[in-house]
Amino acid sequence: MAANVGRWWKYAQAKLEGVVRSSNAELDDLEAEQAARAADKPWLSSDSGAPTLEEARARIEWEAEEQRRRAEAEVEAVDSPDDALARAAAPPDPEVVKARLELDRQARESKERLEAIRKELGVEAPPNPPPT
Repeated sequence: MAANVGRWWKYAQAKLEGVVRSSNAELDDLEAEQAARAADKPWLSSDSGAPTLEEARARIEWEAEEQRRRAEAEVEAVDSPDDALARAAAPPDPEVVKARLELDRQARESKERLEAIRKELGVEAPPNPPPT
């Protein structure tokens, strides 16, 4: 009986060590992935509550570069003028339409609030307002 308990004990230890090893390997992989993602994004590794000027600038530059890459990828995806016409004729994504409508509504409300604030303060709008 004592031999069986010893064997089961060793089996349990081996299983536990295997689980710990695989968990540690998985955590190491996840940390490496996170470090790779954060390599060109310093704002992700920031511990402060508010971003520094350098972090904000880096994020803005990264976002602009990412948008440029996406736009180039979309342009490259267009194989022919027929494909572009087919995409233009395709019905728009309902989520995109809803988002645009919401943005338009928010823009109108913002404009109305700004006008109300100007009226309350007695300030006139600039002579040439920027296009909206």
